[in-house]
Amino acid sequence: MSRLFVFVLTLLIMGGPVSAAFRDPMQPFGYRPGEQMSAPDAQSQALQPDMFRLSAIFCGPRGKRAVINDRHLEEGDEIDGASLLNIDSYSVELEMQGKKIKLELLPITVKTPSKGLSGGGK
Repeated sequence: MSRLFVFVLTLLIMGGPVSAAFRDPMQPFGYRPGEQMSAPDAQSQALQPDMFRLSAIFCGPRGKRAVINDRHLEEGDEIDGASLLNIDSYSVELEMQGKKIKLELLPITVKTPSKGLSGGGK
């Protein structure tokens, strides 16, 4: 019993400095513990290409709507300091700090199976 205790204690003592060199796989890339980032002021916030995410566009008899950053918006609405100018079938146009931003949905590609494969080829 005492040999087991000494063995476990030795592993813990030796493993301490070694384990400190490994990064926690659950921490985001570039994370530094203890470092805090200040929240940017909305007016001085730099325009970033990945700042807005267009998820869907709805065009129907009740008008056009777009889903940007998980919010349902109509033309003229504002989101994160940008104004939604125009909604088309596959894209939207925003204006922020005097600059126009165009967001597009990914094209839908429909493929059919080749002949001889199960699943409906011709």
